[in-house]
Amino acid sequence: MKWLTLAEAAQVGEVVAAVAVVFSLLYVGRELQSNTSAVRASAMQAVTERSATAVQTMAAVPDLSEVKRVGDVDPSSLTEGGAYQYFLWNRGFWLQMQNVYVQYQLAVFDSAVWDGYRNLICHGIALPGLQTTWPDHRRALSPEFVAVVEACPQP
Repeated sequence: MKWLTLAEAAQVGEVVAAVAVVFSLLYVGRELQSNTSAVRASAMQAVTERSATAVQTMAAVPDLSEVKRVGDVDPSSLTEGGAYQYFLWNRGFWLQMQNVYVQYQLAVFDSAVWDGYRNLICHGIALPGLQTTWPDHRRALSPEFVAVVEACPQP
């Protein structure tokens, strides 16, 4: 049986250490990929739940759905209380859309998801009621998101 010299043992140790580093990097990469998928799924679930809650609220509260229906077409015909409800509903919409935009910027949502929401944003800003209230909302939103909204094609 031949014993390794100190130099040979050091070389073997270096090879073993290099292999261990490669395996640990592969493991970390796999864990990061798994974590990224979990974050994306969680973010999508949260956005979907908030959207579903908004729609369910609209369906459950006939007065609110009427305020939204009338406000989208002719906000000047709303009562003072109705106008405030309409304003608050739209603030929630813009905050939700800004959240989706930020998630897209952080690469949590892919471009296919973002494209669907961008279409919703552009459809929304084309409504007379949202155009009327937009100046009040834009001040509460990030400049980057405001630029996205204002880049929508004009009706």
